[in-house]
Amino acid sequence: MKKIGLILLPVVIIILEMLPSGAVLLFAPSPTEIIRQTYSYFSLKPLMYTNFAPFITAIFTCLILFFTIIIVIRKKKEMAKMISGLSIAAAIVSLMPLVFGAEHYSFLGVVITVLLIIEFILSKLVIENM
Repeated sequence: MKKIGLILLPVVIIILEMLPSGAVLLFAPSPTEIIRQTYSYFSLKPLMYTNFAPFITAIFTCLILFFTIIIVIRKKKEMAKMISGLSIAAAIVSLMPLVFGAEHYSFLGVVITVLLIIEFILSKLVIENM
């Protein structure tokens, strides 16, 4: 049951990352006006404006899903450790927009970060039971 959750969680995270309200960009057309636009984590637009964190988080999540499928098929404990490392790294990277301020972070970003931390905890539990 834990292994199914280990696979479903990255799938849910990837679906959330595809939504167009995750990555935040702020534009200031005038000194008094700020426009907030949101994009998918997989969009290259935030990447072009040096907001690397959402795209890197999306790449890490895809790697987590890939390695999770390998773990379930081949039952390799070493790969489970890799999932733990990738999930905590993805959670930390997903928090990077907070360096610029809370307005650069979205509610969807919070949900994705929490799910990545849950993935980390779940992967630790799977490692113990292998």
